Amino acid sequence: MQKGIAFIKDNYITITLHVLIWGALLIIPAIIDLPNEVNGQIGPLRSNFVTIANLTHLALFYFNAFYLYSKFLTRSRWWIYLICVFMLIIVVNGMKRFILVMWFPLLADNEWAFKFAFFPTVFFLVISIIYRLVLDKVNYEKIKSARKAEQLATELKFLRSQVSPHFLFNVLN
Repeated sequence: MQKGIAFIKDNYITITLHVLIWGALLIIPAIIDLPNEVNGQIGPLRSNFVTIANLTHLALFYFNAFYLYSKFLTRSRWWIYLICVFMLIIVVNGMKRFILVMWFPLLADNEWAFKFAFFPTVFFLVISIIYRLVLDKVNYEKIKSARKAEQLATELKFLRSQVSPHFLFNVLN
């Protein structure tokens, strides 16, 4: 029962931390004063390129961390992972370039927007890899400590069985 509560508490903290970090990244465009060409109208929605780009970064982060990394980054398939990451960078940058040109044509000529559109893709990929490495290390340490505790419990049971009254009686005989 105690393990289940700890697991739920750990997941709650993790989810809360993710929501806070991504919420901060998505709210930044509303807080800072961006140039008018960055703020745009997409149909009836008031939007801006930074928010749309951050949403693509969010999808990129989780897709890489929980699908590509876990499925392809092994000793035998690391090269498939590199190909997938390279293709992912091309697809995401192409998608952001399409959004930039189609929905924000004034912004497409801006050098700042061009840098913002293409640099963070690699940054978020690296962050997702680091996140996954840390997550795997924490899980490995938990499993290692659980195995150690189980081994100690088994040794203790073995020692107790050796000190049982029947064992002492047999030794005295």
